[in-house]
Amino acid sequence: DGGARAPAGGGAAGGGVGPGLGGPFHAQAGAFADYASAIAQSKSLERAGFRAEIQPVTKGGRTLYAVRVGPFVSWTAANDQAGRLRARGISAVVVP
Repeated sequence: DGGARAPAGGGAAGGGVGPGLGGPFHAQAGAFADYASAIAQSKSLERAGFRAEIQPVTKGGRTLYAVRVGPFVSWTAANDQAGRLRARGISAVVVP
């Protein structure tokens, strides 16, 4: 499978976090089982003017490739960026 955007659940690979945690934070725009899909998402974000990076994360014994924008020092800044991504039709959550 090509992965899913903004997977549900907690942890590094997906699910939102609240403002009570310490930073840095990222706006995550997907986590993909397939590295090529992560690269495609990253390039799409960069064409839209976002600086994206790919971070491998392990969830449930599987490696996923998280596409993230950031880092941001505060949850609020990351959440604002996630809002800008969502305004462009891109699913996004805040992750540490």
